[in-house]
Amino acid sequence: MAKTKRKKDPNKKNIGGMIELKGIGLVLFAIIGCCPFGIVAKIIKGFAVFLVGAWWAVLLVMIGAIGIYMIAKREVPRLLNAKYIGLYIMILSVLVLTHTGYIKGIEGINADKFDFAKDMPKVMDATTKSVMTFVNNNYDAGSFFDSATGGGLIGAFFASLFTALLTLDGTIVVSIALFICGFILYTGISIYDIFRNTKEGLKRAVKHDNEHIKTPKEKEFKIINNIYDNEQEETEDELEDTRRIVTREELHQQSEVK
Repeated sequence: MAKTKRKKDPNKKNIGGMIELKGIGLVLFAIIGCCPFGIVAKIIKGFAVFLVGAWWAVLLVMIGAIGIYMIAKREVPRLLNAKYIGLYIMILSVLVLTHTGYIKGIEGINADKFDFAKDMPKVMDATTKSVMTFVNNNYDAGSFFDSATGGGLIGAFFASLFTALLTLDGTIVVSIALFICGFILYTGISIYDIFRNTKEGLKRAVKHDNEHIKTPKEKEFKIINNIYDNEQEETEDELEDTRRIVTREELHQQSEVK
């Protein structure tokens, strides 16, 4: 029987082409935002700084990486699986940590007695002013990092929320713990694996250093011991061969006598 040829689905090809075009658009978006390409670049950069503050360049690089993935694979990445959720947790914890120091510098706010309803609008307002100042003053300079913008509006909101619930010190501790949890989710490496690999690496390093620390006499003594051990093994092998020969001759003589 003749094999039936499978017809290619034109819709699938069109979908792949559309995804590739969207990927190209994301890459261009990231490149324009990172370069001084006029008013459009200023708008993109301002939007990124507005969201994540000092980490705006990282956000644009991530968008560009997603675009490259879409171009190469011709498919949209699954951004809600456990791996990417771990990445989002890591990013959120970094934004919050970046903004904790920012909150300390705002006048009229007591970080130890932070009131979310009263102080959060002040934090958001101060952050917005810093973002606008950064975009207007540092746009032509091409600055890629300015701690004055903190973690942007996202960092400002979550830092305010965590500080109201946990105090500023508690926010720092929880953010570090969240970063570790996100790292485990994203990489699949557990804390036990990190300690085990570190321990094995230290053992290998100590062993390697001990080998180099040995004096020439110790090295010479080790070489002599190795030679002696090899000679002992060769002597034992020769004795074993001799015993086998003698045993064979005795068995041959006994057979002749019989």
